[in-house]
Amino acid sequence: MTGTVAAAIFTIALVQGGIPAEATASAAVIVWWAVLVGVLVGALDLDPRRLPAPALVALGGLAAVAALTAASLAWGVDDGRAFVDAVQVALYLGVFALLIGTLQRGDGRAVLTGLAIGLVAVGVLALGSRLVPSLLTGDTTRLREFPGAGGRLGYPIAYWNGLAVLMSTGIVLLAWLGASAERARLRALALMPIPALALVIYFTGSRGGVLALLVGVAAAAALTPARPRLVAGFLLAAAAAAPLILAASQSTQLVEGAADSKAKLAGGLLLLATIVAGAVVAWFRVRWDERFAALRVSRRVARLAGLAAAVALLAAAIVSDVSDRVDSLADPAVEAEVGSGVTGRFLAPESNGRVQLWGAAIDAFADQPLKGVGAAGYSIWWNQNGSLDVPTRHAHSVFLESFAELGLFGGLAVLAFFGTGIAGAWTRTFGDLDGTVAAAAGVLAAGTIAAATEWTADIPAAFAPVLIAVAVLAGRATLRDHPRKPASAAMPGSLRLALGGLAVVALLGSGLLLLSEKALNRSEELAATGDYRAAAEAASEASALLPFAAGPWIQLGQVQQLAGDLDGSRASIAEGLERAEEDPTYAFLLANIDRYRDDPIWRAEIVTAFELSPYETPPGSEPGDSLPELETPAPGDP
Repeated sequence: MTGTVAAAIFTIALVQGGIPAEATASAAVIVWWAVLVGVLVGALDLDPRRLPAPALVALGGLAAVAALTAASLAWGVDDGRAFVDAVQVALYLGVFALLIGTLQRGDGRAVLTGLAIGLVAVGVLALGSRLVPSLLTGDTTRLREFPGAGGRLGYPIAYWNGLAVLMSTGIVLLAWLGASAERARLRALALMPIPALALVIYFTGSRGGVLALLVGVAAAAALTPARPRLVAGFLLAAAAAAPLILAASQSTQLVEGAADSKAKLAGGLLLLATIVAGAVVAWFRVRWDERFAALRVSRRVARLAGLAAAVALLAAAIVSDVSDRVDSLADPAVEAEVGSGVTGRFLAPESNGRVQLWGAAIDAFADQPLKGVGAAGYSIWWNQNGSLDVPTRHAHSVFLESFAELGLFGGLAVLAFFGTGIAGAWTRTFGDLDGTVAAAAGVLAAGTIAAATEWTADIPAAFAPVLIAVAVLAGRATLRDHPRKPASAAMPGSLRLALGGLAVVALLGSGLLLLSEKALNRSEELAATGDYRAAAEAASEASALLPFAAGPWIQLGQVQQLAGDLDGSRASIAEGLERAEEDPTYAFLLANIDRYRDDPIWRAEIVTAFELSPYETPPGSEPGDSLPELETPAPGDP
């Protein structure tokens, strides 16, 4: 169990965290095959008579989200993207079903340990990509962040905030293992990677990651009986991480992700210092093991410490003029202007537009409170109603986005899923001698903070810890008096038939998406080599697999434009626009191709495109005077 979880989280992280639709579909196929086989051979026990009530509520909530996401294809604005969302939620449902159907009493510790191991592996890979990328690929540019990252570390998740949340979760689990592992050497070994993971968080420049870390550690410490040892171990590792972060902040090359000789030298030295820091933490943890074991905190001391912390926070708020800080949250500044590099981001008070994104989600829900605007519809709503001239696909809050896209019942289903985990953390703490409930609660707390303020729920690798935590807290794994499954127990035939049918449907849907995405990727590769005929055939294959999706038609139209077939390109892009008629990108593409065709209708089309776009008309001009910069090349361009 431990090795399976570690391998799974590391593997999904390697494919950009599962963000690409092909990666999501591939994972869904694997997971639902496992569900189907588990049902057929009797290894998966989802019998409601043997599942705890919280697990049934969580499973039902997730199933409701999946059903509503799929159903919203009937009223949404982009069936292709909604279908991708439906496959993603189906993936989460399958993973959760596997977890609660296989985990038995006492398995929680093994699962969380596997998660910790997998996250440490991800952290080591991420840090290596910044400090010594040549050791990984020999191509130092391949591992650098995508354009717009501003030097922030995102590899291998492809999104810095997602990576930061994973590292925060890893630190929470390592602090728990550092306090509760059976042997002193194991406790020391658990604390050893924390400085490295903390350094990764620094390179991401993620304030949300830091917040998730603090909330996660606080939740775990509040619930575990080994509270003094957990906090002491965390502070010991944090003390070792501080000089590493200070040293990193002094190297502009490392902060910006440069690949020159100075960056290589600085990276090598910092890597050596990180190894030494981890070894020092482990040495002190072993040497002070008896002192750690003797640590005790009375209720009176804990209350006094809490009171002191509250006073300190109040004083800090007064000194920093908290009213101005609160007002600055509405500042939509996209980049921090305090300090330089990622360091300045930790000090910047701006929300980077999140307040506006959240407000738009609330408005979308108010407009369609029962059914919502449909899965993947938030981005279109934002384009037409948002208060900032920037595009986005996410509301940066799974809770608000669920209410906006799936309506009242979808939002409540998401709350039910998270709520069962929170309730489990509260009710199962008593008798949690090894801190498993506390550790899972810390993971859930960190993941909930991230999901509420970011789009980590749309990143399978970043959301997987939440699925694991809820399964541990709501399922059988942390029920002390729950009997293990009898060898002769079997689900009723009707239930097995229903689950098998659900697995087949999920396999069919995810398989179609996988084949379509593979065909689209093949089309792009062929077009890059100049084989436009084969590229067009691959795009047509993708459209045949998912005839309701706009993406394959758009790809076909762009390939036809490259080949010089402007009329065919126009027809294909128009087909795509019919399937996502409110997408401004597709509207701009149609206007663009009609301009190349010298069809005067393009001026009316560009007006429509600007009406759908979050970007305002360029100053001093009218719609139709100019086109925005598009990646689509002119006919005949390579």
